[in-house]
Amino acid sequence: MFLRLLPATLSLLLLGAHFLRDANLLMTVLTVACTGLLWVRKPWAAYTVQTILALGVAVWLLEMGATAGERMQTGRPWLRMAGILSAVSAFTFYSAWHFRHPKLRAWFGTGRTGDGAPTAG
Repeated sequence: MFLRLLPATLSLLLLGAHFLRDANLLMTVLTVACTGLLWVRKPWAAYTVQTILALGVAVWLLEMGATAGERMQTGRPWLRMAGILSAVSAFTFYSAWHFRHPKLRAWFGTGRTGDGAPTAG
């Protein structure tokens, strides 16, 4: 299960490092603390982490736009930075989407039964 949770763990840690770089200690602590939710086998924990990762995608895209605009205005190179932040945002998106994997659904109890009803969890 560790390998299945690794993408979300890495995405949360990268997001925490981003907030730390901006000296936002509250968001750093909250984001890094969310890695502990990956080991809480309840549907609410999965939905919370997915929501945080989805918001993380928005953070990365907004950061990319702001930094690219600033670099373009000052005549500095911006394309490599945009590529890196695009890759980070895509990986973060994948990390949130990966919660749809059947084994992760079973882990968190977010799967569906044959009749379409949610499983007990």
